[in-house]
Amino acid sequence: MTAGQGRGLLGGLLAKRACFDCHSNETVWPWYAHVAPMKWLVVHDVEEGRAVINFSDWHSGDMSGREAAREISSSRMPLPQYFMMHPEARLTDAEKGQPPSHPGASGWNARLQQML
Repeated sequence: MTAGQGRGLLGGLLAKRACFDCHSNETVWPWYAHVAPMKWLVVHDVEEGRAVINFSDWHSGDMSGREAAREISSSRMPLPQYFMMHPEARLTDAEKGQPPSHPGASGWNARLQQML
C-alpha cells in the first residue's frame, strides 16, 4: 500500500495529521529533531513507530488494522508527549469513531478494522 492509498482509506487528513510523522515515510522533521539530544529521542520514536505500522508500506509493520484501531480509540495513540509540540494531532472522540459500538461510527475504528 502506498502512502496515498493509506490516506484515502484512513480518512486522509486525519491520518496525515495524527499519524504520518511517526508512522510513514513522509515524516516532517521539526527543528528540534536536528538538535541532540532531542534528535536521538525523535529518531528513536519514529523508527519504532514505523516498525509497528507504516502507512507508506502497509505490510511492513507488525500491527493489524484492528490493533491500530484499538490503540487510537483507547487514546494510547498518538503518544501524549507528541501533543506538546503537535496539539493538532489530538483526535476528538468523533474522529476516533468512539464509542466503537456507536451505530454510525465512521472514524478510525471502523476504517481500520475493515483493513484486516
